[in-house]
Amino acid sequence: AKEYKTQGNRLFGEKKYVEAVEFYTKAIAINNKDAVFYANRAACYSNLDDHERTIADCNEALKID
Repeated sequence: AKEYKTQGNRLFGEKKYVEAVEFYTKAIAINNKDAVFYANRAACYSNLDDHERTIADCNEALKID
């Protein structure tokens, strides 16, 4: 899961948010108990103006941490 997060972070830094979402989603599929994965994916959704998914992922992160 860490490797997927690292790849997602790289893509996020390059402002490739759609691609970054894919990697954070893969990280979540492996470990859905890490709030950072949800928070990072929420940041991507926020940059994509997808407010519903941003809120949903923030809520998931808050449930965990």
